[in-house]
Amino acid sequence: MNTDNKYSQFELGCSYHKGEGGAKDDEKAVYWWQKSAEQGYAPAEYLLGVCYYKGEGVAKDNEKAVYWWKKSAAQRYAQAEYMLGSCYCNGDGVAKDLKKGVYWLEKAAEQGDPHAQSQLGWCYSNGEGVGKDLKKAAYWWEKSAGQGYENAFKVLDENKTLDKDVHGFKIKPRMTSIVRCVKNWLLGKVENTPDGGDMHID
Repeated sequence: MNTDNKYSQFELGCSYHKGEGGAKDDEKAVYWWQKSAEQGYAPAEYLLGVCYYKGEGVAKDNEKAVYWWKKSAAQRYAQAEYMLGSCYCNGDGVAKDLKKGVYWLEKAAEQGDPHAQSQLGWCYSNGEGVGKDLKKAAYWWEKSAGQGYENAFKVLDENKTLDKDVHGFKIKPRMTSIVRCVKNWLLGKVENTPDGGDMHID
């Protein structure tokens, strides 16, 4: 394996993180993801941000997490866009800025990220960083729930009469017809994705 290659470096980081072929080693995972991220590989930048955010293999540092998510988001990496938007909305590792938060959430939501779609729905429902618009809120929650995101299911279930408030926009309950997504990714559970972006923070 060519360890000067950003893709190989990224895969090595993933192997150490998952404990493939040996013991799980988050410090070595961070080492190789850092190497890959320094060469501008967006999935590595995103996962390095996750490590800083969670304090896995490196000291917890939310500002550094935001730094790497900004780099990844600049390359249109949806999970990084979502996390960056969430950080701006909450003032987490960066000065709170709801408009910037919504900007990045919309970027991620348009790429189909269900977490971003659900949070964007919340922003529209509460007029946070954007004009209050219950129809758009319901639209994004439906999008998110359609991908099996449980938080969106809960919102729709709690607002079964929301169609009365949005001028005829009908929410269709689908709680039992769609497989629910994995819970509690912050606890360290990993879902593999084709591009290697296998960690997501809920």
